Amino acid sequence: MICHTNHALDQFLELTVNRLNITDGIIRVGNRCQNPAIQRFSLIHARRFTRENRLIPGNIYHQKHTIMDRKTNAEEALKHHEHKMVEAQNHILKISTLIDYDIIDGRHQLSLLAPFNGRRVETILTEWLGIDFSFEQQQQLENSTDLNDVEQSMSTINLSENGETEKVEQKQEQEQSEVNEEEEEEQRRRDELEMEEENFATSTVKTSEVTSLPVEIAKETEILVDADGFQMVRRKPQDRRRLIREVIQYPTTLTDETIVQINDDVWSLPIHERRDLYRYWLYKYYVSLHYSVRDARNEYNQAVAALAEYHQEEDYYILKDSVIVAMTTTCAAKYHHVLEKLRMYRQRKIESTDN
Repeated sequence: MICHTNHALDQFLELTVNRLNITDGIIRVGNRCQNPAIQRFSLIHARRFTRENRLIPGNIYHQKHTIMDRKTNAEEALKHHEHKMVEAQNHILKISTLIDYDIIDGRHQLSLLAPFNGRRVETILTEWLGIDFSFEQQQQLENSTDLNDVEQSMSTINLSENGETEKVEQKQEQEQSEVNEEEEEEQRRRDELEMEEENFATSTVKTSEVTSLPVEIAKETEILVDADGFQMVRRKPQDRRRLIREVIQYPTTLTDETIVQINDDVWSLPIHERRDLYRYWLYKYYVSLHYSVRDARNEYNQAVAALAEYHQEEDYYILKDSVIVAMTTTCAAKYHHVLEKLRMYRQRKIESTDN
């Protein structure tokens, strides 16, 4: 029985049930039944009854578990590879990851591991790229850009500022006899404001010239001093994330042909060349993940298709012994394969009865 709309199908079925007083042998295919009198004949109820009573042949029933395992494994593989992709876009990769994927050239790999006696220390890449997790130690007195030098420069600038301020005050005292008290006070205030602005601009320029490197370090790090006189420079989390973004966001300029020209000693490379080399490794890692994701997605799609075929095979065994199979035209197009099998089954059954 096939109708164009769900409403017409339900009405037709209700009339048939009431006229013929049928209580079983009817299966209504589809999930949009709105008639309470017909809902008990739905395919969903028939599936539940068949599974609870184990009426599906064993060889077909056990196929479902195999297909579900395939689907679950494919889903987990997809999530795993997508998680790796997200991690690579937000963090510096571990050295073992690149080695396991056979991405780093052998000579570069030996060079990277050389300072660590060939051990796979997972933070090698962060140290090599200048983005270290841990503290960086620097001696206070031996550092050419020590912050004490900056403080001395600042104190010198402050002394010069104080000297200029004293000159201005002396000049104002000499002119005190020529102006009245109110005018002198107003003039002094104006001169001080102007002098402060000039001194501030001058000190800013001088300070930026002398302390360009330490100020930049101070912005990006927290500086602590231990009991032995060592500076402990710790990168702030937000600054480290910014540095990682700067390393990752740009495309690499290297190719499979130009990579062979890179110096064997990767620790001797300038920082910008190190980061470009890392971007090349990251690109190769993305390519490997892309193929892995593609394979996992294909496996998942195949498992979904196999599961849909299983459900149709299961529905065939549920529908083949029913008296009336009712559905809409849309559902009939979806169940075309099942209907064809039902037609052939009924035909064989009629032929065997005639014989």
